[in-house]
Amino acid sequence: MCPYSLTLIIIIVVQIKYANIHFTGLRTCDCFIFDALTVLNCPDYVCNRPGSQDETFVPVTLDDVPTLQNGTVLVRRTPIIFFEVDAGPHLAIYEFNGIPLCNFTIEVSSRCPAYENCPSDIEIGPNRYIDSSSNVFVQWTEPIPARGFKPSSVVRSLDLPQAFVGHGDSVNVSYDFTDVQDRQISCSFSVTVRDVDIISPVVSCPADITVDASALWPCVPVDWEEPTSDDTDAQRTDRSSSPGDCFSIGITTVTYEMTDPAGNVGTCQFDVIVEDVTSPKVTYCPPSPLRYTLPLGQEMADISWTEPQATDISGVVDVVSDYQSGVSLGIGNTAITYTFTDDSGNEARCEFLVLLTESSEVNPELLILTCPEPIIIATDGSEETITWDVPTTNQLHLTHEYASHTPGTQFPIGVTRVTYIFNDGITRNSATCSFTVAVVDSSPPIVESCQTSLNVRPDRSGMTARRQWEEPTATDGSGLVQRTLRTSSPGDIFSANPDRDVPYPITYVFSDPSGNTATCEFVLTVLAPEQVDTMLDIVNCPSDIVTYTLETDDNAMVSWTEPRSTDPIASWDRTHSPGSYFPIGTTAVQYTFLDKEGRQFFCSFDVVVEDIVPPRITNCPLGFNVTTSSSSVDKFWTDPTAMDNSGEVPTLTAPSDELLPVGINTISYRFEDGSMNEAQCQFIVNVRASSDNTPPEVQDCPSDIEVAATEDSATVTWTEPSSMESDVTIVSSHTSGNLFSIGVTMVTYLLTDADGNDNICSFSVTVLDETMPSVTCIDGVTFDMHSSESGAHVYWSEPSATDNSGIVSVTRSNAPGDIFSPGAAGILYSFTDPAGNVGVCNFTVTVQVVPNTVAPQFLSCPADLYTVANSTTGVASVTWELPLVEDDTDQSPMLDASHTPSDSFPIGWTSVRYTAVNSDDNMAAPCTFYVTVHDITAPTVVNCPSTITRRLEYGVSSVPVSWEEPVAVDNGGPVTGTSSRISGDIFYAGISTVEYIFSDDSGNRVSCNFRVVIEPVIDMEPPVIISCPEEPVEFDAPPTSNEAVVTWAVVDATDELTRITKSSSHLPGSEFVIGQHEVSIRFTDQPGNVADCNFTVVVSDVTTPVIENCPGVVLRIINTGASSAPVTWTTPTVTDNSGAFFLIDDNMPSPGDDFQTGITPVVYEYRDDSNNTETCEIFVTLIDDSRLPIIQHCPSAGIIKSVPENTTEVVVRWRTPTARDPDTNVTSASSHVSGDVFNLGVQEVVYEFEDFSGNVAICVFNVTVTDEYLGPTTPQIAFMDCPMEVSISSPANGSCAAASWMEPSNNSDIIVLQNQTHHPGDKFCLGQPTQVVYTFYDFVYEKLSTCSFMVFVNDVTPPVILNCPDDIENTKDREDGDLAVMWMPPTAMDNSGGSDLLVGASHLPGQEFGVGTTTVVYTFKDSSNNSDICQFTVTISDGTLLLGLLVLEVVAIAAGALVAILILIFVCCCCIICCCCGSKKEDKPSSKKRPVSGGQTSETESQIDGGEIEDPHQYWVLPAPVRRVSRRVTKSFRGVRDRYSGRWGRDEREMSELNLRGDEEERVPTLERQVIKINDEDLYRL
Repeated sequence: MCPYSLTLIIIIVVQIKYANIHFTGLRTCDCFIFDALTVLNCPDYVCNRPGSQDETFVPVTLDDVPTLQNGTVLVRRTPIIFFEVDAGPHLAIYEFNGIPLCNFTIEVSSRCPAYENCPSDIEIGPNRYIDSSSNVFVQWTEPIPARGFKPSSVVRSLDLPQAFVGHGDSVNVSYDFTDVQDRQISCSFSVTVRDVDIISPVVSCPADITVDASALWPCVPVDWEEPTSDDTDAQRTDRSSSPGDCFSIGITTVTYEMTDPAGNVGTCQFDVIVEDVTSPKVTYCPPSPLRYTLPLGQEMADISWTEPQATDISGVVDVVSDYQSGVSLGIGNTAITYTFTDDSGNEARCEFLVLLTESSEVNPELLILTCPEPIIIATDGSEETITWDVPTTNQLHLTHEYASHTPGTQFPIGVTRVTYIFNDGITRNSATCSFTVAVVDSSPPIVESCQTSLNVRPDRSGMTARRQWEEPTATDGSGLVQRTLRTSSPGDIFSANPDRDVPYPITYVFSDPSGNTATCEFVLTVLAPEQVDTMLDIVNCPSDIVTYTLETDDNAMVSWTEPRSTDPIASWDRTHSPGSYFPIGTTAVQYTFLDKEGRQFFCSFDVVVEDIVPPRITNCPLGFNVTTSSSSVDKFWTDPTAMDNSGEVPTLTAPSDELLPVGINTISYRFEDGSMNEAQCQFIVNVRASSDNTPPEVQDCPSDIEVAATEDSATVTWTEPSSMESDVTIVSSHTSGNLFSIGVTMVTYLLTDADGNDNICSFSVTVLDETMPSVTCIDGVTFDMHSSESGAHVYWSEPSATDNSGIVSVTRSNAPGDIFSPGAAGILYSFTDPAGNVGVCNFTVTVQVVPNTVAPQFLSCPADLYTVANSTTGVASVTWELPLVEDDTDQSPMLDASHTPSDSFPIGWTSVRYTAVNSDDNMAAPCTFYVTVHDITAPTVVNCPSTITRRLEYGVSSVPVSWEEPVAVDNGGPVTGTSSRISGDIFYAGISTVEYIFSDDSGNRVSCNFRVVIEPVIDMEPPVIISCPEEPVEFDAPPTSNEAVVTWAVVDATDELTRITKSSSHLPGSEFVIGQHEVSIRFTDQPGNVADCNFTVVVSDVTTPVIENCPGVVLRIINTGASSAPVTWTTPTVTDNSGAFFLIDDNMPSPGDDFQTGITPVVYEYRDDSNNTETCEIFVTLIDDSRLPIIQHCPSAGIIKSVPENTTEVVVRWRTPTARDPDTNVTSASSHVSGDVFNLGVQEVVYEFEDFSGNVAICVFNVTVTDEYLGPTTPQIAFMDCPMEVSISSPANGSCAAASWMEPSNNSDIIVLQNQTHHPGDKFCLGQPTQVVYTFYDFVYEKLSTCSFMVFVNDVTPPVILNCPDDIENTKDREDGDLAVMWMPPTAMDNSGGSDLLVGASHLPGQEFGVGTTTVVYTFKDSSNNSDICQFTVTISDGTLLLGLLVLEVVAIAAGALVAILILIFVCCCCIICCCCGSKKEDKPSSKKRPVSGGQTSETESQIDGGEIEDPHQYWVLPAPVRRVSRRVTKSFRGVRDRYSGRWGRDEREMSELNLRGDEEERVPTLERQVIKINDEDLYRL
C-alpha cells in the first residue's frame, strides 16, 4: 500500500496541466492506485478533413476512447463534438474524478492528410540478391483513410498489396475510397523496378581494437582481418590504414571503402585504441637516507642532491616534488617524494629521506680511486650478464652505501647508467662513481616466409588485377620486432598494361628496437591482357556454410545465393539446391559450369551441419528420502533414459550399483551424444536410519494419460494421488489442470512420511498432435523451351507450410532451378510435423517445345553519352556498361560492336552500334547510342605580354613599342586571332590597352590583354645610388709587395627619367699602397641632379718578415776533451714586403762565439712596422765525442771449417758483429759477410765501425778452411747453468705456484738463443711434471741444440678440515645400557681439488658409547699423502653417581667460587701483560708504533694510550699476514666469531669455512682493519 501515492499523482498532474503528456508506464511508487491511473488510447493529435467544401462544422469522434488500465472510461471535460473548419487547433481534455489525465489537440482543416499512410512511389533496383532474369516481388502496406473518413467501399487496382514487376517495368497502383455520403478520396503510387543495382555493399568491419602500448616502441603494430562485404563483386577502393600499420598512443579511426560494379559505395569504420598502461620508469632515485652533517651550532643548511630522473614510452613525463634540490632543511629526517606522471595518468614515485645531524668531527676528503670505464658489449638481441671491478675510495675501510647495479647483473639492450655512492662514517662526506653499460644489438631480425616472384592475371576488364599472398614475418633475439615498411598489401589493386607485363617491386622491412633492419623483396608481375581470358568468371560462389540443427531434427535446411557465370556458358549442373536438407556433419556441394569450348569449371563449398542440441532426459527422479534399519540400502529406482535429435542412443555414464550408506547421497547420470553434447540427471537420495522403513502407501495414482492438443498444447486434469497415512508430505512436478505442450511429459509425485520414507507415483502425460501442417500450395508451372535445347532450368516460388508445433520439415521431389525435359512432371512437397502429421502440395511442371523464332532482345542499351574532350589531346576516353542481351536459348547470342568501352572519341558526335545474333540467325534490333564529345577548353595563350612601360627621353613626345606577338594553341585544331594594336606601333605619353582575341572551331574564346605605359620626363630627383659600400673596403697586401690591387662591387646608379653620367677618383682594380685611402664616385643626370658615393679603402700588412737560411740545428763534435769551443754559422737573411723591419734583441750570441758542451738556443726575432713578427730559433749543439764504438758479437777466436769431400771451398756463416756508440750514429764496412764462400787456407775477416766523430773500432778474426776431418759436424754446445730439475711446493690456498731458475746461456758469439717454452716466474700446477726447453742456434754449423729440464710441483699442504665437532658430554640413566651419540660428521677440502678425502673414522654418528671418555678420530688424506685429523672426545657420565657427587658439589661450591675468582684475576693480568709485552717486542724498530695484530702498525701509542679510545676493550683489528696459532686459540676464536661475524673483517670464505684444524697449527683469515668492542667474557676466552 502507498498511502501518499494518490496525492503525489494529483500534484504531478496539476503541475503539468494542459500539457500533452502520456502517462503510460509512469511510476512513482509500486502501488495499485497509480497503476490504475495509467492511461490507454490517449492520442497525441487528431486532424480531420471536411467531407466537402460546403461544410463549416464537422463532428469529431475518437475510434478508441481513452481509458484507464483497469478499464475505467475517462470523461471528456469539454463535451463539444462539432468543430469549425479551419478555425485552428482545439484542446481536448479527458479526466478522472476531476484529474486531467489525457490532453491532446483536435483540428478540422482541409490541410489535414486524407490518408494515414498513402505510400509514396516505390522504386527498387535489381541487386545481387535478385536473379536479373526473374520478376521482382514487391510488397507494401495498404493505405488507410485519415481519421473521420469512414469508407463504405474501396476500389483497388490490384487485389493484394503485392506485385511481381519485371526489370525496367513500372506498375501503377491506385486505391479509391467512398464513404456513405459518396465522398471520394484516392491514393495512387507507382512501383518501379530499375535495371540498375542501387544497393550499396554492406561492409563488415572488425570491432574496435584495444592494445597496450609497448615499452620499447614509439608505436604499436596492429593486425586485423580485412573487412568483407555481403557483395562478393565489391572491391576495396580505399582504406585509411592497413593491417600491420604502426599506431601511436591514442585513438585512431580506420575507414574502409568498398565499391560494387554499379558504383555503389559502402563504408565501415572502427577504432584502434592504443592505451598507455605502463608507468614511467624511474631511471635514478637517490639512496635513502641521504645523510648530511652540519657544523656544531648550525641548525639549517641548503641541501642539494642529484634530481631523480624518469622516462616514459609516451616521451612526456610531468614531475612534481614536495621539495627541490637546494632547499633549506633543518636537523632531523625530511621525507622527499618525486611523483612522475605521463599523459595517460600512470604514476611512478621516487621516495627517499634526507637526514641532517650535528657534529664537530671532520673527516678527510673522500675520493674515488678506481671507477670502471664505460662498458660496451655486443649481443644477438638478448640480455647480457656483465661484470666489473667494484669501485674503491681512498678510505679503504669503506664499502659503497648504494649501488644501482652489481657485477653479474643482466642488462637489457641499450645504455644503462651504473651508479655507486660512498659515504664516510661520521660527517657523511660522499663521493659518486658513475659509468655506463651499453649493450648493443647488432644482429638484424630474421625474415621468414619471404615470397618469391608472383604472377597475376588481370580481371575481365583487362585494366586491373588483384592478388593475395602470405605475408612474411620476422623474429629477433630481443623478442620484439615490428614491420616498419610495406609497399603493398595482399588484396591491393594493381594496374595492367595492354601491351606488356608490368612488374611491381614489393618490399617489406622489419626492425628491432635497436634499429637493425631486415628486408624481404619480391616482384609481383601483372601479365598482359592477351594472356588472359582463359578462365570462366564465376560470381557469388559461396564460402563454406556452417549451420545448426533444430531441437528435434537430425538435419537442417540450408539456403544460399546460387553462383552464376558472367560469361556465356553451354550448361550448368549442381549436386544440391538451395533449400535442401543436410544431415549432421560435412557435405560437399559442387556447381559445374560447361563453357562453349566444352571446358568444365567448378564452384565448390562445404555445408557443415553441427549438432548443438543436448540429449533429452526422461524420467529423471526428483530425489528420495529412504529409511533403513541397517547402515545402507540397495538401489531401488529405475535408471533415467534419454533421446537425442540425431536418432542415436546417447552414451550413458551411470553411477555404480553399490550400496548407499546412511546420509545424503548425490546420484548423477550423464548422457552424451555423438557430437559430445552433454545432459545430466542429478538428484539426492537421503538415507536415514530408522526402525520404520515402510514407505507410505499411494492411493489413486493415475495411469498414463493421452489427450489431443488444442493448437500447440492441452490442459490436462486428473485425480491427485493421496495416502491414507497421516503426516505424509506430497511434492509433485506438476499439478492437475496444468498446461502441457505437445509431446510426452513425465509427472512425478513424491510422498514422504514423518520417518522420511518415500514413495513415488509416476505417470506420463502425452499430448497428441493430430493437426496436419497447413500448406500454402502453388499452381502448376508452364515453361517454353526451344527444340535446340535438351532441357530447361525451371524456377518457381516454393510452397510453404505452418504447424501448431512451430516445427515443420519439408521434403521435395525437385527444387527450383532443376533441369526438366520436355513434357509434364509432377512435383511433390511433403511437410511433416514432429508428430508425423503430413501435409502435401502437388503441382505440375510442364515444359513445352516451341520453335525459336524469337530474336534476341537487348535488355539494356546505354543512353546517349556526353563527355568533355581532354584539354590537351582533344579526344575523350569513354566507357559504358556493355548492353545486356537476352535470348530464349541457353546459348548466348553473338555480340558485335562498332566501338568498345574505353575507346577514344574525337570532338563531335559518334554513333555506336551493337548487334546480336543467336544460333538460329535471329537478329536483335540493334542497340544504338551516340557519344558526344564537347570541346569546352578555350585556346591557351602561350606568351601573353605583361604590362610594358617605356619612359620618354628628355625632350621626346612619342616612342615606338615592340613586343613578342602572343600565340595560342588549342586541343581541337586551328585557332584564329585578332588584335587592337600590333608590335612596333607608335605610342604617346599615357596608358594604352592592347587586346588579342583567339577563337577555336567550337567557339571557345580567350583573350590576352596588357597595357603599354608611356611616362613623360619631369626630373627633379638625383640619381639613386646602388651598392655604395657602407663599411671600409679592406684588403691585405700580398706577401711580396707593399701595394694591393683593390676591387669592390661596381657602384652604380639609376635614374627613372633620364640618362646619367659617372665620374670617380679610383676605379675597381686600382693599386693602393699600405694605409688608408678615400674613394669618391659622382653620378649626374641630364637635368644636373648630383649623387655622390664616398668610402674608404684600407690596405693592411699582415705578412710577417720572411727569414731565409735559418739553420735550425748547428752541430759541432769535438774529441779534445774541452768543455767549450767556438761554433759558427751563417746569419739568417730577412726580407719584408713593407721594406722596413728590425731585430728585436741584438745582444744574442753571434757566429764564432764560444759555446759550452750541450745545447744552447739562439733566437733571432724580427718585427716590421705593422708589428708582424717572425722568429728563427737555432739550437747550437756542442758534443765532445772521444769514445770508440762498442763492438758486439765479434768472433775473435776465429772460425775453423772443413771443406766437403772432393771440394776446395765451403760456405762459412757467423753471427754478424754490430756496434753502438753512446753519442752518435755508427757506420760499418766489412771485407766479408756471413755466408761468403771461402777457399782452403786462412783468410782474415775485418769489420770496421766508425762514428760521426771519426772514432774507429775494428773487429778482426780468421776464417780457417781445411780439408782435414775436424770431428762431428755438430759440436756439442756447452751450456752454462742448464738446470737439472726444479722442484717447488704448491700454495696452501691453490694448486699452482710460480717457479724460478737460473737461465742457461752460452758466451760464444756464434751461438744464440732461438726460443724457450717457459720463463722464470711462470706458474706450474699440480699433476704431471712440466718439461722446460731452451733451444740454441749455431751460426757456423747451422745446427740447433737444446737445454731441457723438468719442473715438479709438490703438494705439501694437508687437507683443510671443516666443522670438526666440539667435545661431546652426555649422561645415561641407570637402567640403560650404552648410549647412542649423534654428531655432524666433519668434512674437508684440499687445494688439489680432490673431493674423496676421508680415509678413516674411529667411530660413526649413532654409535653406542659406554661410561667414560672415548676419543673419536677422523683422518683425511689427499692424493699426495698429506693428512690431517679431526679429534674430539665423547664423555658419558653415569647418572647413579649424581647423588654422591651432589654432596661433594655443595662442599666444593664455596671453595670453587674463591678459586675461580683468583684464577680469573690471574688470567686477566697475564693476558694484559702478554699483549703489552708482545706489542713492544714486535715494534722494536719504532717505539712509537703499537701493533695490535699481524705485525702491521697503524696507530701510535699516544693515540691508543692517550685516551682517544675510551673503552678499554675497543681494539683496532688490522690486516695481518697468515700466521699459525695453536688449536686452543682457534677454538676460542671459533666461540667468539658467531657474535662478531661481519665485524672481524672480510675474507673470501664464510666464517664457517675457516681452516680450523685439530692440534696442529692452522691458518686464520686475513682481517681488514675495523674497530670492534669485545666484552669481558670474550676477552677472557681470547
